[in-house]
Amino acid sequence: MNSQMTLGSIVRVKSKSCDSSQRAILALMNEDDGISWDVIYNAGSIEEVNVHPSRIENLQDFEISMLSEGEGDSTPLDIKDRGNYLFQTCKDYDAAIELYLKCIKSLSINGLGKDTYSVGASVLVSTQGSLHVRPGIISDVDTDTDTNNHNTYTYDIMYEDGDEEEGVTRNRMQPLGEVRHRVIQRAAYLNLSRCFTKKGLHGWAIHYSSLAIAVTEMISGIENGIEEYIEIEYVSLNSVIVALSAGNGNDTSDAVSVSKKWIKNMADALYLRGKALLSAGRPNMSTKDMKLLCVLDEVKGQSLLRDIQGLRQLRHKSDKKLAKAMVGWVNTAMTMA
Repeated sequence: MNSQMTLGSIVRVKSKSCDSSQRAILALMNEDDGISWDVIYNAGSIEEVNVHPSRIENLQDFEISMLSEGEGDSTPLDIKDRGNYLFQTCKDYDAAIELYLKCIKSLSINGLGKDTYSVGASVLVSTQGSLHVRPGIISDVDTDTDTNNHNTYTYDIMYEDGDEEEGVTRNRMQPLGEVRHRVIQRAAYLNLSRCFTKKGLHGWAIHYSSLAIAVTEMISGIENGIEEYIEIEYVSLNSVIVALSAGNGNDTSDAVSVSKKWIKNMADALYLRGKALLSAGRPNMSTKDMKLLCVLDEVKGQSLLRDIQGLRQLRHKSDKKLAKAMVGWVNTAMTMA
């Protein structure tokens, strides 16, 4: 029970099944019982009446601090871990998304306090018309003025493979944190994908899992992307480990251990994206991830394959029903004529 239940307090309210919770404002104490509350969720978009005090809890200390003071001196890891608590324990996906995005934003501030969207900054750039994400460095910033006299910016990018691109818009870019922060950034992207999957927003889930794949590739040292790195039909899991272990200057046993960890990380990201693509009704695109996944993690790959086959069978049945219905409509129309 909340120890400070007063009108206007921000609290955490458990669901009726008590398996999740959300932040809410105490809007009204009911006069008929003097105990239950009417609450408002999500900045006024949803209300619930007659909430019993047993479902009302205090916010976590970090939530109270965040609402009153912002993140202050918190590190990216602190912010990500708080997001994990909201995601895993509270199952408050909106609040968790808010913190994961703050975590990523915190990575975009360098030691001089400048935003990463400046010359020399490292960024991730989404490729137009593709799921592929490329790391690069901003080589120039162009400023223009729109019809409302607001400044607009486009960026020239020099990619790590030597290619260059001009006129990249801000909405295609994400900040790329320092090397020491990239494991945190990858985790934040993966959990953003999981949160959006829970909310049924599959486009965002695909977007963030693609970013997670790009950061995982960078952590592993892969330059041309997982699709070009693995020969799908011929490479076995063991040969992938050997290939990833080669040439990194470490003892073989340590290298294989690192490679196995990379394989798990990449498999997690590919599985998330494959599931999100399937949920968005894109079985062909999901199949590409499934083939890669079967090389890295056969269990996850086969699981995704079964889901793809299930969707295609369902679509086939629906198409047959639609075809029969259309034949019936045509026959009826011909008879009437």
